[in-house]
Amino acid sequence: MIELRMLGVTQLRMGEADSSPSLVAHPRLLALLSFLSAARPFGSHTRDELVAMFWPELDQEHARAALRKALHRLRKTIGEDTIIVAGGETIGIADSAVWCDVAAFHDALDAGRVIDALKIYRGDLLPGFFVGGAPQFERWLDAERIELRSAAAGAAWKASDEAERSGDRVSCARWARYSARLTPDDEQSTRRLISTLDRIGDRTGAIRAYEDFGRYLADELDLPPSKETDDLVAAIRMRPLAGPTNPIGAESSSSERHSHSRREVHSAPVAPFLPEPSTQRASSDARATQSRLPGYRLIAISIAVAVSLALAVTALTRRPTAAADTPSLDMNRIAVMVPENNTGRRDLDLVGLEIQDWVTRGIQETGLGLVFPAQPDVGRPVMTPGSTLRGEDEREWASRLRVGTLLKGRYYLRGDSLLIQMSIVSPLDGHVIATTNPVSGPVNDPIAAVDGVRRKAIAVLATVRDPALAQWARSASQPPSFESYREFSEGLEARNRDDYEGAVRKFEQASALDSSYVYPLLMATEIYWNQLDRTSKADSLLKEVRRKAPHMAPFDDAYADVLEAELNGKFDKMFEAAQRLRRYVTPGSEWELYSATAAVALRRPAEAMRAAKSFDLHRPAALDSRNVFVPIANAYHLAGENEALLELLQRNAGKWQGATFVVVGKMRAAAALSRPQEVIALWRTLLHRNVPGADVLAMWAARQGASELRAHGLRDAGRALAIEALDSIPNLPATSRVGPPLFNKLQVLREAGRTKEALVIARARAQHLTRNPFPTAEYAAMLAETGDTAAAKRIESRYRTWPSQGDPAALLLARAFIAAGLNDKARAVALLRVACEHGCYFANYLHTIILFDGLLDYPPFQDLLRPRR
Repeated sequence: MIELRMLGVTQLRMGEADSSPSLVAHPRLLALLSFLSAARPFGSHTRDELVAMFWPELDQEHARAALRKALHRLRKTIGEDTIIVAGGETIGIADSAVWCDVAAFHDALDAGRVIDALKIYRGDLLPGFFVGGAPQFERWLDAERIELRSAAAGAAWKASDEAERSGDRVSCARWARYSARLTPDDEQSTRRLISTLDRIGDRTGAIRAYEDFGRYLADELDLPPSKETDDLVAAIRMRPLAGPTNPIGAESSSSERHSHSRREVHSAPVAPFLPEPSTQRASSDARATQSRLPGYRLIAISIAVAVSLALAVTALTRRPTAAADTPSLDMNRIAVMVPENNTGRRDLDLVGLEIQDWVTRGIQETGLGLVFPAQPDVGRPVMTPGSTLRGEDEREWASRLRVGTLLKGRYYLRGDSLLIQMSIVSPLDGHVIATTNPVSGPVNDPIAAVDGVRRKAIAVLATVRDPALAQWARSASQPPSFESYREFSEGLEARNRDDYEGAVRKFEQASALDSSYVYPLLMATEIYWNQLDRTSKADSLLKEVRRKAPHMAPFDDAYADVLEAELNGKFDKMFEAAQRLRRYVTPGSEWELYSATAAVALRRPAEAMRAAKSFDLHRPAALDSRNVFVPIANAYHLAGENEALLELLQRNAGKWQGATFVVVGKMRAAAALSRPQEVIALWRTLLHRNVPGADVLAMWAARQGASELRAHGLRDAGRALAIEALDSIPNLPATSRVGPPLFNKLQVLREAGRTKEALVIARARAQHLTRNPFPTAEYAAMLAETGDTAAAKRIESRYRTWPSQGDPAALLLARAFIAAGLNDKARAVALLRVACEHGCYFANYLHTIILFDGLLDYPPFQDLLRPRR
């Protein structure tokens, strides 16, 4: 078997021979092999996907020729049987012929074998590798390196936790240190390392880890540790010493002392496998250490214990404050603290007061809340320069004023520059809710920096205060200017009232006001794609985002990957990106529903239901948009949980009970439960509503209801609903911002059995919408159904040269329409299989498409409709 290693090394072994040099000499060849072997989901990839990734500069014909040549050379290098081509369009690596360390790493993790996984993970994926002219591959490679390193860090923490539970302190410390080395910029991971070492008795190691991290921040980023980290270590230092003080795993600590360097982490050291001393030896070492404690340390411990007891007695004898005595805190009451002067220069104390004053004025001007400049006591002057409120004093002061939000900061020197950083903090427990990046300015003229931090502080406060933004405030890119945020907030309001054109204008303006603010452009991309049906605009906007911010914040990057995969019809990749996105958002928020959408497109009911049920319908602002019910209803319908869906919509739809999306969800569920009268009664509630586009939406709902009734064997009821809809809504506008009126009417005419009228509309749409493959294909299929197969075949011949635009599955679906119309069942299903290989939007509606009625009793089509695991 061929052995391909890419984690920490680049090695291709065929038996005893090392073929790495011949492969490394051809970077694009190595890139192609690595992608085929390591890209998830593991399996095959289409030719179109591969040529777009590796030869984007070539036209389709030359790119495909380059791919054929590369595959030929790969076969010569690794063997003819290792490359599998299925159906001429999908290409993969034979699992039985090639062992790949990336796949083995994931298999071990999935099986819960974390130690085996860590033995496989030897470092970054393809370290130091670069191939020119393939930016999409470079993005994939960067993302995979981050994902794999993060997965290895998570596995190391699991190994550390398991070792701690089993009493193996040495392995616990070793794996904790290794995980922290893999994520040097993650301060939370460092705090976890410090807490772990302290918990298992290695206080010296914990403090050393803190000092190493502090040096790393100073050397690499010119930043100090956060207050949370400082407070954690201060508490460790103040606590009386008890137990051993020697570092756990001291035999390896000298090599790990300065592990927090960017260069060392990016080379991703091999997982540390060290000899494990017995528990008996560890215990004897601990006893020996205690017996060797010098006399002054014993005295210090005695004093510390006495002080602790005295404090405990004092605390017990104080009158406890009842809950009723504590006034409730108000998040709208905001206190701006004087930032801490960490410059070491007393002549810069006034900068803190200036920051406090400017931020206070800014909040007052925006009307974000009632603001108080921090005072040590009510009625006394503003704090003197350099003084700060701390601990209990701060909590008591905030409690007296019922302040629910603290705005704190610090500033320090970096060369000739002043760096200022602000955080929003909970007054009850000191928890940091959100933090801005440091703002820099010349120390001899700090006014520009003060103004910059004012804008950033107001923006981060606004995002945290706004319920609609709280779910992404902690993980999106750094807060924008307040002017930019205000435009974005207005864009959200426009979107929630279905003013999609107004929303994208506001989102684009928000990004124009702050070029580092890419999130609004991603929101605009989604609207162009899903609501405005402007695929080319969505695609160009997403490319602009990639050019504008090649290295985005984790949240924005995952969101962009979701949209990119959705635009390209790669729902397997969309599902992966959606899972990554969930790491950065509040559990139960709308972001969970991207996983549901992708799972439905992949026909995976269990995963779709898991995502749908994770959405919290009781969360504030959960129902700002009725669109949340679309993926939820699709997930329940795919899983066959239609009774539960009806109950959920009836109980939780709230203000959207009468909205078209919600009513259609109920109609589909009732049809699946064979309740035709309920379907028709629900549809009638949509008539005569005083909302924009009510007639178009009602016709769309009739199309949905009639097709579901027919698909579930209630053909007569479906026809009755279609006829009633045509009689009730005789006239429709030519265009509408809520959907294509004539397309919906065409489908309802077909459900009503009025084929001649439907054919007239189909012909008009085919002549008018010449760039869209669907109208022409539907017209050709209808011609074939009426007996004009010659005309249908003439139209079908055009699809051999039809330009591929947007979702590649669309053209395949259009060709399947014609094949079904020509009664070529085998070809229709073959086209649909290829179209849905990576999932497809229409997967959940295939059984309702009237053009596929002739396929419903065809076993291969029934297999295609069957949900996947």
